[in-house]
Amino acid sequence: MYHWQQKNWPQFEYDTTRFEASVSEYSKKAYSIEGALSQIPLSDHNDAFVHLLVEEALSTSAIEGEKLNREEVRSSVARFLGLKEPERGGYFPKEKGIAAMLVDVRKSIKSAMSKTLLCRWHTLLLHGSEDYYVNPITKGDYRDSSIDVIREDLYGDSEIIYKAPGNNRTEVEHEMDAFIQWYNSANCSGPVNYPPTPLRVDQWASTA
Repeated sequence: MYHWQQKNWPQFEYDTTRFEASVSEYSKKAYSIEGALSQIPLSDHNDAFVHLLVEEALSTSAIEGEKLNREEVRSSVARFLGLKEPERGGYFPKEKGIAAMLVDVRKSIKSAMSKTLLCRWHTLLLHGSEDYYVNPITKGDYRDSSIDVIREDLYGDSEIIYKAPGNNRTEVEHEMDAFIQWYNSANCSGPVNYPPTPLRVDQWASTA
């Protein structure tokens, strides 16, 4: 049974004492990084911010098996931040897409989550990348079909390791509405008093 198939999804129940030590360690490291950033001269703030976004873009893409051009990501991030950066030659839609999305995410970090916001990020991410995909991808909207995450071994044997919720756009939207409502409540200023955890790092990210 997947988490979204649980009876009370997404109203989870958990014992905070079981991860207090991990959260404490995370908080120490987060504040340590924040302290280090505060010591950087103002003249170097932009360079540090660009570097952080580039590393985030590369590591996030690597999880999906994507290997991006580091210099093009850096150049794109700088341009989207309004910094002076000459346009580079070549065709780098994936690098430009993730750079545009991450910059927009940082600019809207304090905004409430919404379908409009998610779809905007999706459109930015995939802009110009249509030729990379065998099957057409709908940009800026929820999918209208079921989707499975499949793992295949060297012998060609496959296994479904995750089935995403919803078999059509209506079902997906219903599940996403529940998730968005939970997400917007799961923060220090929201209506639900959740303990501070690595789940939500808006407060730290907004200071970067």
